[in-house]
Amino acid sequence: METTSKRKSGTTDLTVGKPLFQILRFALPLVLGTLFQQLYSFADTVIVGRCLGTDALGAVGTTYSLNFLILGFVQGACVGFGIPVAETFGAKDKGGLRKYLFNGTLLCVVLSVVFTLFTTLMAGPLLQLIHTPEELYAAIGYGGIQLSRLMIKIKDEYTKLLKEQSPAEVLQVPIKKQKSSEGVIVEGLDNCLVKFAKCCNPLPGDDIIGFITKGYGVSVHRKDCPNAKSAMDPSQSGRWVKVTWAESPEATFTTALEVDSNDRDGLMLDVATILTSLRLRMNEMSARSVGSGRALVSLVFQVHNLTELQNVMARLRGISGVSAVRRAEG
Repeated sequence: METTSKRKSGTTDLTVGKPLFQILRFALPLVLGTLFQQLYSFADTVIVGRCLGTDALGAVGTTYSLNFLILGFVQGACVGFGIPVAETFGAKDKGGLRKYLFNGTLLCVVLSVVFTLFTTLMAGPLLQLIHTPEELYAAIGYGGIQLSRLMIKIKDEYTKLLKEQSPAEVLQVPIKKQKSSEGVIVEGLDNCLVKFAKCCNPLPGDDIIGFITKGYGVSVHRKDCPNAKSAMDPSQSGRWVKVTWAESPEATFTTALEVDSNDRDGLMLDVATILTSLRLRMNEMSARSVGSGRALVSLVFQVHNLTELQNVMARLRGISGVSAVRRAEG
């Protein structure tokens, strides 16, 4: 009668029957679950290694220890609730069982939220805490680390370790330049994410410099940009890299101008007529009165290079009442 009631309730009493059979019956699903988890990790490694390259695979491996530490802590805390759950279940204390199940579920949710926020906000400091090299630190954000950079880092550490004095014996590993899909060449980084800083909107023909951001690739600035002044800061020197324009005559780039003029009727029509005659692709065009009979026209459009932009500025300066045409900042 007792056996029949247990079957109807859907529960399994591991203290009844042959111990070996019950242990295998309990452990087999756990083993299979772990196996499938490892297969998932293996498949993930294969996909990253073959589709994104060894650079991205190396960046993923760098964060493995941090992932394992956090996941292990959360899993261990939650598995610990298995002890009181087992005790209350064996004692047939349904009230206590429900209490521990509820608390265990609540703990899982709380730890998940806390560690998600913690790792999102503290990812940078944690990587710095484990002394992640600056190049690999940047590659974690966009998968752009280059093997030659790693070789230089390893060579420097090896040289310090052996206290070699002769520069002639040091292996010189050349840093090659690779063309990116964004129209610039970043020295020492392959296939990295490149974005153009909106604070200065650089164009081919401008002198430029690149800044390795934390998680957003390399940000390209004009050298005369106010935000590029920190390149002279020794504490930031390792994050500024040399970038040059690639030959891409068909590529267009976003730029912005401000036209300072007398506030008069027909001003916008005159500006639009010139831009149309130059066959420019417009993104935005607006005007506003700034007082004292003056107006400010804001333009955002596409050009191929600095020479084309200078031609546009010269044409706009010829409009009646225009006193200044300048590149917009910010």
